[in-house]
Amino acid sequence: MSEGCQYIGPEQTEWPYTMCGCKPITGKLYCAEHYHRIYAKGTSVNGKRRERAVEAEIEDIKRQQEIEEIENA
Repeated sequence: MSEGCQYIGPEQTEWPYTMCGCKPITGKLYCAEHYHRIYAKGTSVNGKRRERAVEAEIEDIKRQQEIEEIENA
C-alpha cells in the first residue's frame, strides 16, 4: 500500500499526475478529506442502487397510503 493519499484530482490535466500524499486513513487509500469526496453519498454504483431502492420503497409506502385512504373514505 502507498505511503500517502492516492487521490489525483480532476484539476490535473497533464502528465505527470501527482497524488495528494497526505496521511491516509488507516487501511484506506485516501486521506479523510478525499475519502469523503470519493465516497460521497450516491457517487458509487452501490450507493446509487441503495438510493434507488430507498426511493422505490418510499414510493411503495406512498401508494399503500393512498390505497388505504381511498378504502377508508
